[in-house]
Amino acid sequence: MTGLERLETALAHREPDRVPFDLGGTETSGISVTALENWLRLLGLPHRPVEIFSLATQLGRIEEPVLQKLGVDTRCLRTRVPVGQEPLLREDERHRFYEDEWGIRWQMPKPHGLYYDIGRFPLAACASVRDVERHRWPDPHDPSRYAGLSAEARRLNADSGAGLVMERHTGGIFETAWWLRGL
Repeated sequence: MTGLERLETALAHREPDRVPFDLGGTETSGISVTALENWLRLLGLPHRPVEIFSLATQLGRIEEPVLQKLGVDTRCLRTRVPVGQEPLLREDERHRFYEDEWGIRWQMPKPHGLYYDIGRFPLAACASVRDVERHRWPDPHDPSRYAGLSAEARRLNADSGAGLVMERHTGGIFETAWWLRGL
């Protein structure tokens, strides 16, 4: 069975030849850059320096030859940050930090931070609907967010035979609300 067939069979509540294996199909099933570098070294797999897949969580992008060697049945297809909204990385004496397209400030302690935590909730001080209306909201219709996704989906399917997981570029509705306002 291909990864796609295995995934479709399991999702149809039928028994595939083995349990589908996901590694890096979503942020939830990802692996940190540091752990991935160490794991690839331990396995003796040739690799380039690991690229960051998710800035906030510091997850590593797992290259196709590694996914194939490990028999991973999924591949991640992810929307993009719109052109002109790419985070600008900065640092001060204590933190590395950036602001995302929602206006959330993410920060990671120096020198040994492993991932970014929220350092500022942009709507924490909102007292009125007007405050919310004045906030700079991301544009979900920006075409650069989706540019090339169809071609990437076809390429991933042709190269791997895997099931594609459409990953979002932010948390779910509740997480994003907490990140904006604070919990």
